[in-house]
Amino acid sequence: MPYLVASTNYVLTAADWNATHADAVQASAGLGTVETTTSTGYTDLATAGPAVSISLVAQQQVDIRIQCRLRNVAGGSGFESRMGFTITGAGSLAASDTRAIKSQVDQHHSASFDYTYTAPATGSYTFTAKYSVSASTGEFESRYIKVRKF
Repeated sequence: MPYLVASTNYVLTAADWNATHADAVQASAGLGTVETTTSTGYTDLATAGPAVSISLVAQQQVDIRIQCRLRNVAGGSGFESRMGFTITGAGSLAASDTRAIKSQVDQHHSASFDYTYTAPATGSYTFTAKYSVSASTGEFESRYIKVRKF
């Protein structure tokens, strides 16, 4: 988060406050329709995302939360559906099973995953949800991504 250094008798303006605190409000996006994939690599669904873009300064941290209702049509051991995310822009991070919601259940259920990311450089960043399966067909609905600056 940007910092403000004020001297004695400095009058804080709304613009000063907003420049240092307004970005702490989270950015979020969501999609509600049920969509599927059979891809074993992280990919977009028919409707890509959701995604959010925000500006960060170097070493600034954000909390990323992904959330959805998901299932694997086959269900059971070896049949996993996953929702992860990528980061692109001034820094990047590929979607990974270690940073994903995972489900081997054949009935829709809600799940979420939180991850803290530290920006390597100042600039604009886009956080985009991606999807994959280990086998069979994954179904995803009520998909959300939220990013909150520290």
